Amino acid sequence: MRWLTCTLLVNTLILITKTGAIAQIDPVHRLLTSISIGTRRPDLVLYTRVPKTGSSSFQRHLDALASKLNYTAFHFSTPPWIYCSSGFTPCRRKDRPFLPYELDRHRKRILAMANGTHAVVDFHFAYLRFVANTAPIHINIVREPISRLISHYNYMRFGSERKSENRRDYIREYGALSIQECIDLYFTCQCVGDCRSEQSSTCTQGRCLDLYSGFNSQMMYFCPVGTAVCADKNASALVEALRMLHEYEAVGITESPQESMRLFEAVLPRYFKGLSELEQKHVRQSSTKAELSKQLLDQLMDLNSLDVQFYEHAVKLLSERLQAAEASPWRQQLQGLMNPQYR
Repeated sequence: MRWLTCTLLVNTLILITKTGAIAQIDPVHRLLTSISIGTRRPDLVLYTRVPKTGSSSFQRHLDALASKLNYTAFHFSTPPWIYCSSGFTPCRRKDRPFLPYELDRHRKRILAMANGTHAVVDFHFAYLRFVANTAPIHINIVREPISRLISHYNYMRFGSERKSENRRDYIREYGALSIQECIDLYFTCQCVGDCRSEQSSTCTQGRCLDLYSGFNSQMMYFCPVGTAVCADKNASALVEALRMLHEYEAVGITESPQESMRLFEAVLPRYFKGLSELEQKHVRQSSTKAELSKQLLDQLMDLNSLDVQFYEHAVKLLSERLQAAEASPWRQQLQGLMNPQYR
């Protein structure tokens, strides 16, 4: 069944490519055009950051660049009604879909940050649509999905070097199961929650929810919040996430830091000029990292096949956009439009 799903997805992506929805384009010229016709605001950048992709380190860079380039960096704490930081799909609440007034409230909160100043706003959330004349510039970073999943699990289960005091309380509540034990439990139990499987073994899948909820969760940060197609992690959500990936002005890759920084600098020098000169250092690291067997890695790849396909396309897109952006004849004109002092 999985190979059939993958085949259908590949065929869908080929169709999208042929129709021009996924076409190689100069990101500099596209942003210049969007700002000129009023479909993008040059004074507001929105970074709906994906957890465990190096986003805390990137926040640090934003703070360093903000003072040099004369803009404000706002780091939103995730609202209590958003559960994506715990691994739940960021396109819906834990208990129900988002209500329109909740999303409107969040949009207004974001837009208020750029009241008379240039700003970069970051927080954990899925892609958020705006009215065309108020739409900010969207950026993000993605990571190889299995590495991100493992990092997410280790961070949630064992805490970070900076928050190691919380480790004991978390393990007391959820136990100290390894990733292999959680995957074995996943395939053994056919029931959800605390129950008994056909093999009469006790199933407590809730003890591994911090792992299971992370399956195919990265692509969901690119799936528009509040849309029916993004209610569940499935093939339709992947196609929509891939389509929306091309709506971002720049998407970096954790495993390709130099190329990612060059893309941000080329497309958005107003906010990222000098990014490649900053020291690269991870702010948060998991305190426990376990080696995984090839069998376990294969199982995780299969369970996260949607995220794997999304990531592979993002890697290809980074290469294409970087090449086009650095060769673009429109860079100086975009710089002057976004920051008049460079005219």
